[in-house]
Amino acid sequence: MKNILILLLLPLFLVSGNLKLINGTIKAHTEVLGDTTINPSSSKIGTKLTIRRAITSIKGEIYISAKSLISDNKSRDEHMYKTLKADSYKNISYKINSIKSSNGKYQLIGKLNFGGKIKSLNVNANIIQKGSNISLSSNFSIKVSDYGIKPPKLLFLSVRDKIDISVKLNLKK
Repeated sequence: MKNILILLLLPLFLVSGNLKLINGTIKAHTEVLGDTTINPSSSKIGTKLTIRRAITSIKGEIYISAKSLISDNKSRDEHMYKTLKADSYKNISYKINSIKSSNGKYQLIGKLNFGGKIKSLNVNANIIQKGSNISLSSNFSIKVSDYGIKPPKLLFLSVRDKIDISVKLNLKK
């Protein structure tokens, strides 16, 4: 009986595996209303992703250190880290709970942990598999106020509440 159970469960372990991050970037974009753009990015990405057989079976976490986000202005970055409470909430992460597929398009169903607040966030993604290589890209927006973060002000200028986010990952089975 024990041998039969092992034979039945063995295929489950053989088709499931970790996805290794080859490279990637996460970019953010916002604006100081009426003044300038702010475009921090990071390529220091961590992942804990698994896949069974199909792309829709990908689950796990994508994360960055909040302080790995760097723009073209170091002083502004320091203000950004303070606004994001990066000393208290070191990582920004997205947990993929499931993936839906419809007509070759994908939707990631998950939760974003941003500034210490976790909220459900579903985003559209392009996912392409070629052999053992998988590329995942997504563009979406969030409001920082939804995560309990007040957009900073500089004199009479305010930073926009909305952040546009671009994610590009190259993974390998």
